[in-house]
Amino acid sequence: MNSVGFPKVGVHRRKFLLESLVNISYNILEKTNGLNSLIVRCGQLSDCVREICDLTGARAVYTHIDIDFLAISTHHELKQTLVKHDIAMYE
Repeated sequence: MNSVGFPKVGVHRRKFLLESLVNISYNILEKTNGLNSLIVRCGQLSDCVREICDLTGARAVYTHIDIDFLAISTHHELKQTLVKHDIAMYE
C-alpha cells in the first residue's frame, strides 16, 4: 500500500509482471540448459537481497540509483543491510 492506502500495483499490472517473470524464468532455463534459474522473492528489498546473497554465496551486489524518493530510501536501507553482512555494493 502507498501512503494514502492504495495498492502500489494494480491488478492488471500485477498480472503482467507475473506473466513476464514466468516468461523470463522459462527463457533462462531454456538458454542455460537448466543450469541457471530465476530467483524471485517477495518482501523487504534489503532482506530479500541479503537472503539471495546467502543462498548463492555472493559477496557483491551491483545496483543503480533511482531518482524517486521511495527508491532512494530503499536503496539506502539495502546498503546498510549489506554493509552489516560484509557484502560489497557497487552503484
